[in-house]
Formats: sequence, structure tokens, C-alpha cells
Amino acid sequence: MKYAIIIIDKLGHAKLKDFQFSVNPVFDNELFKTKNPAPDWLFNFYDWLRSVDNKIIGISLHSGITGIDPNIINFLISLDTKNSLDRINIYFNENKKFKASISDDSDFGGNIIYFGDKGSIALTFNPPN
Repeated sequence: MKYAIIIIDKLGHAKLKDFQFSVNPVFDNELFKTKNPAPDWLFNFYDWLRSVDNKIIGISLHSGITGIDPNIINFLISLDTKNSLDRINIYFNENKKFKASISDDSDFGGNIIYFGDKGSIALTFNPPN
């Protein structure tokens, strides 16, 4: 099955990539491993954030995050000053202006958390439509 994967390095830089499921994927010469190899429902729901020209610029994770290490939650919250436990936005570049009317997927599921051997984390999601 095809997923979208967001890779976030130790400095908080996030990249979006297409992803075909793998237990131990390698991205940018970094090996990733997971403790939950089956896709799960770790976030209440999420919206793909789209710019006015309909390009994916980020993702918004909404309240109800469960079963995730609090250190990971705190790291994700730290990525943007407007983040909180109720909503965590992760952006793929400096553009943080999204159009709300086309950024309302309310998608859920397909979540796996991977840990990279160089300190990155990666999160999978169902791909945006």
C-alpha cells in the first residue's frame, strides 16, 4: 500500500515523500526502524495543508494524539510557535500560508512512527488526495 511519509531531522526540518510500506526503510542514507510495523490510528485526524495554488505545504495533526511517547509530542509541538496539544502543524518549507477551504481533508489512520539511526523521526499517513 502507498503512504505519504514525513521525515523530520533533529533540527526540525521536515520533508514529504511518497512511501511504499517497508519495515526498515532507508531515506537519505538513514536507516529507519519501527516498533509498530502495522499502520495504526495514532492521531485523531489530520488535514493536509495546501497553499493558494493547491500545493501541499504541510500537515495539521488535530487533538486526540494517543499512544505516542510524550517526548515525540513535545518535539512536534516545538516545530512551530503556534503548535499546542490541540493542533500540531508541520511545514515542509518556510511557506506557512495555507488556504483553509482546501485544507480540510479530515483524514485518519495509516500512521506508523519510524526512528532513524541518525536521530530523525518519520511519520506515515494516508497520501493526500
